[in-house]
Amino acid sequence: MLVKLTNAAEDHRGNELFLHTDWIVSVFQVAVQAGGSLTTVIYGGPLGITWNVEESPTQVQKLINTLG
Repeated sequence: MLVKLTNAAEDHRGNELFLHTDWIVSVFQVAVQAGGSLTTVIYGGPLGITWNVEESPTQVQKLINTLG
């Protein structure tokens, strides 16, 4: 199943991002800069890559759960 998220990567900020839920290994937040705002990172994919998204880890989990 695909989950629709909002891209937070600098060059693609605000664009829709669709990820296959089977590819998601972990979801966590990190500071963009020391003392800066947090961004949510999704790790996974067939090559172990990351995506930055605007949704919080809790929001990501809720979206995945609704796909059931």
